[in-house]
Amino acid sequence: MSVLTTKSLTQTIAILVTSGVSPYLNQTLTALALQTRTPQLTLVVNVEATSASTADLQALVQASGLTALSHTELINAPEAMNFGQAVARAVELIESGHYRSHVNTNTPLWLWLLHDDSAPQVDCLENLQSATANARSVAMAGP
Repeated sequence: MSVLTTKSLTQTIAILVTSGVSPYLNQTLTALALQTRTPQLTLVVNVEATSASTADLQALVQASGLTALSHTELINAPEAMNFGQAVARAVELIESGHYRSHVNTNTPLWLWLLHDDSAPQVDCLENLQSATANARSVAMAGP
């Protein structure tokens, strides 16, 4: 799943949901690091959130190269029972101003929602942004 939501494109926050280090996660993290247009902030929401999975996940995120291009933070959300609840946890933190130093929450934000098994093509975010740049009524875009 790869979806952008909001009405005006100024900033993008990628929310990537994973259950620890899955077989596909490395490929998805690398694909995010290779984007032709990178998000200002990437939130990796870990629904497994054991201490071992957290340490392994932090190492994998660092090795992907993503942290050099987009401010990237790990959110542990073991209480999340599904993708929607994991995304909701990230959105709560965004709305609370927790990431104010990385994005301007007073301007519209695009949320790019990804699952750990959905490695986007390298120009995915750029294409989504281009497709919606002049579409004032668009609230959600996807492949």
